[in-house]
Amino acid sequence: MTKLEYKLEIEGRIEVKTGLHIGGSDIDLEIGGKDNQVAKYGSDGRPYIPGTSLSGKLRDLIARSKGYKYLDYNSAKQNDDIETKSWDQEYLALLFAGQPFNANFKKEIKKKKTFWSNKSNNNKNGEALCINTRLLVRDDFELDPDKLLEKVLEDKSENTINRNTGIANPRHVERVSRGTEFKLKMILDVYEHDEVDKLLETLNLGINLLNYDYLGGMGSRGSGEVRITIDNIIKLVFSGGKINRTNFTEYTFSIE
Repeated sequence: MTKLEYKLEIEGRIEVKTGLHIGGSDIDLEIGGKDNQVAKYGSDGRPYIPGTSLSGKLRDLIARSKGYKYLDYNSAKQNDDIETKSWDQEYLALLFAGQPFNANFKKEIKKKKTFWSNKSNNNKNGEALCINTRLLVRDDFELDPDKLLEKVLEDKSENTINRNTGIANPRHVERVSRGTEFKLKMILDVYEHDEVDKLLETLNLGINLLNYDYLGGMGSRGSGEVRITIDNIIKLVFSGGKINRTNFTEYTFSIE
């Protein structure tokens, strides 16, 4: 088993630049109410950004920027396309590992000693070091949870037009209002032989891509522009039952 050397706690902010819609549950939909509500938590219905939404978007944008056809091994295998870098098999996959790794894949790693086998001189036996997901993306909550809810949420009215009949079908969409800020927190696990600068560069790429894309739904209709900034990186070293926290200065995010 590969040794976990330390963790990096990455903190920052997500500012909503246009209305943000990340869908939630419509179980409690009332007559005349909004038919597209945002994700909420708690009895008072405060909005939040699910970690799955953010991590999924980051992974998709990075994969598209690298020209991958597939995001997992099984899809590439089904299309007999595993010999090329047509699927997620670089630092992106180290960040967002998980389901692509099955027993057959692990056997092929050891047999072919592909990129997945760490190229460090200390690891000449071809053992795969990338089974564990490196990046943990937390749910993101408001920086100011005491702000009046009516100033945080907005109702956007839209119409869909039936082009055959010309009949309009109005609907109401709930969005998080422009100017709302969420606290960003991610944890990066760093194992022995990991090239931490490459992992952080890959994450940096995803953040910059997202700042010029959209988060959530209805991005083609004006929603979802966000601005992510990174405030600090803390190195967490676990030793003797204690946590040693220091500023991590080996890499600085370049956010555009």
